[in-house]
Amino acid sequence: MEKHLLAKRLTKKAKNRAVALIMLLVLVFISSIFITQSKQLAGEAEQIKNVDAQISDAQKKGDDLNQQQQLSGTDAYKQDIARTRDGLVFPNELIFVDSLAQNNN
Repeated sequence: MEKHLLAKRLTKKAKNRAVALIMLLVLVFISSIFITQSKQLAGEAEQIKNVDAQISDAQKKGDDLNQQQQLSGTDAYKQDIARTRDGLVFPNELIFVDSLAQNNN
């Protein structure tokens, strides 16, 4: 009878150890999944940050282009382009040229 009790104790101990080992393996598995997903989330958060910065830059460029488009229709802008790019002047307008500045170039 004692042999039977001893066998029951051993099997009960073995079962407890097996359950503990299985629980430990499950805990390790869940922890590894958590760590992996945490790293992925951190990487994706960095990507979102980069995309947000690109969006902000694109919006600023768009605003600058809209402002430039609005200015391009004014007479002052057209006159400035005609003077600087095309070298045009108004009739009876005097132009002064710095000969020293031209010689240094």
